[in-house]
Amino acid sequence: MASFFENLWLSIFTPGPTPTLLVATNASFAALQLLLFAMLLATYSIHFIILSFLCGGLWWAINWFAAEIRAAQAKEEEAKRIREARRGKDKGGNGDGAGDDGEAMDTGDDTEVDAEVEVQKQRPTQARGARPESQSTVFVDKPNERSRREETPQASSAMGGPAGASTTGAATKLAPLVDDALKKRKGLGESTGDLSTDTWCPNFLQATPIPRNSTDGDASSPPTQIDSSVPATRRTHPHPTTAAFCPATSVLSLTMASINAPVSIADVVAQAGNYTYNAHIPLANWLRTANTMQKEAQVYEAEGNGPQTYLLLYRHADLVLQKLQTHPDRKQPHNRKALEAATNQVYSDLRKLELIAPRIKKRHEEYQERRRKQQEALKALEGSGSKNLPQELDGLSLQDRRSQRRSYDSRPTLDAQENQSLATRLAQREHGVSEEQEQQRRTGGRWESWQEDLAHDDDRGDLSSQLQELRRLQETGHRTSQSSVPPPLPSKIPDNRPPTPSTELDDFSFKPSAYLENGDPLRPVFLPSQLRQQFLHVASSNTRLNLETCGMLCGILKSNAMFITRLVVPEQTSTSDTCETLNEEEFFDYCDKEELLVIGWIHTHPTQTCFMSSRDLHTHVGYQVMMPESIAIVCAPTKEPSWGCFRLTDPPGKQAILNCSKPGIFHPHDVDDIYTEALKPGHVVELANAPLEIVDMRPKKKF
Repeated sequence: MASFFENLWLSIFTPGPTPTLLVATNASFAALQLLLFAMLLATYSIHFIILSFLCGGLWWAINWFAAEIRAAQAKEEEAKRIREARRGKDKGGNGDGAGDDGEAMDTGDDTEVDAEVEVQKQRPTQARGARPESQSTVFVDKPNERSRREETPQASSAMGGPAGASTTGAATKLAPLVDDALKKRKGLGESTGDLSTDTWCPNFLQATPIPRNSTDGDASSPPTQIDSSVPATRRTHPHPTTAAFCPATSVLSLTMASINAPVSIADVVAQAGNYTYNAHIPLANWLRTANTMQKEAQVYEAEGNGPQTYLLLYRHADLVLQKLQTHPDRKQPHNRKALEAATNQVYSDLRKLELIAPRIKKRHEEYQERRRKQQEALKALEGSGSKNLPQELDGLSLQDRRSQRRSYDSRPTLDAQENQSLATRLAQREHGVSEEQEQQRRTGGRWESWQEDLAHDDDRGDLSSQLQELRRLQETGHRTSQSSVPPPLPSKIPDNRPPTPSTELDDFSFKPSAYLENGDPLRPVFLPSQLRQQFLHVASSNTRLNLETCGMLCGILKSNAMFITRLVVPEQTSTSDTCETLNEEEFFDYCDKEELLVIGWIHTHPTQTCFMSSRDLHTHVGYQVMMPESIAIVCAPTKEPSWGCFRLTDPPGKQAILNCSKPGIFHPHDVDDIYTEALKPGHVVELANAPLEIVDMRPKKKF
């Protein structure tokens, strides 16, 4: 009996169910069952019957678990015996030295592997059978390896696996769409010459599961410069979880906007993959970003900017097919339909890409041919010492420019600061109001008659002549005389040329007026100078009550510049330090109906100074992810300075806010220079007399 209790005490500190511990456990449960049976006879209570069954089930489970452990231990002992036998055989064949080395390399972790090898050696070779149902696979085509197929285990729903691998929720319904679109994208790449499968971005068509707690490419360091001479398939990525060349670039960074020379398909595709994706941002925000891409692509398509249209449509397809299909929020009911609609939209994008790609390729080839001819002409005339060399080269370039006058690549680029008057007239034309009508309404004219008067507007001739003179200056470098203008056609010869005044307004584009900290260009944002005062007038009732007020800055994209044309005050609830928008769906439906882009937001600080609080920073990062040119205007009417126009630095500000998980509404950040001025200096330009419309969506107060 003493030895039994001694073994029982030792078994407590021994891993696994020892025989002594098992005997003691069985004896205890047997005694417990007898006790419950006695209590049942004494009280006739059904509770003891229930307890008896529960104890019996637990007793059986313990014995079953112990049997399984004993079987596993026996299997391990058998495997160890086989391994020792093999090691002894190796010692006999190789000598003691080899045996010592083998013992030194053995860690005991390969016991089951060695046993399995021995068993497989004794079995006859069998044909490969079907894969077990517990492990399903999905095959994903990679564009840079057409002859290979990558086999990846199906990701769990928690990790957000590829849409094609999922078997539940909306992913099942979207899987055929995604697979077909991926095949079509690959086929498009093989049919457009420059866009071969060897020049596409690596991992573009490879769905990578994104962990929820990953930063997913939000780097705080400047992007790595890419050597264009290195094939795309050999470029390395600083962050393996992203399918982008430069993870520090914003999702709508339009680096192609500043390029006048025709570019190849491969260059456009490389830029299209140059954006940041972060799975922590809600899926609804990403779907709005995709919608913004669509709107901007439509504008560039209407203006004839093929490369920019191709870039946005390709980026939209990559975002929807590759990133959003693995987003953690994709299975939520309110996101399924929106994601399905965005996926269906990709089909029309792919058809447009097929039509645009040959035009881009043709323009690039023509540009390369012109460059070759210019080089040949330069070499032929270099040694002659001819005095006509500059004139002949200038004539050649002028002839080339005239031959492609109607192409978007040949349009002059204007500086936003130096051409504010031109920008004002363009904004008035897009708004449907001339400068005289705008001034008339300001001095008491009627708003109702402006559409009727617009039909009789003859003020576009001055702007047309101004643009023609601007192009002549850029072509010749000096002001041309009246004699250089071709004479008008005789009246008896009909002039079948289309009228030019309405199209002359579109024959230029604005060049980037500022750059992000990582080097990406920012398109100009034209801000009506009267917007701030009109917003303060709308917010005056809240300001007197020390309540904040916020509004949305909406506008249009035209000539590669953003024009803020409408101030929308959404439904909201306010305190002295915060302002929350309500019923956001109504606001976004309004923007979609009016074809408006959300360019930024504005809010008041009734009692505080003009600065961006931590809450303001977290609010604005969502806008800047959707559009890097987005701005935040803060109005502090009782302080000095009374207002400011800001944006997050990129890097480090945007990445720091995206990665911030500190609790509380207001909290400090450890990053310096987290935001900066966007007006002076910056990409925002104030326009006097620019059209502005105010829409107040707040419910009317009832007294």
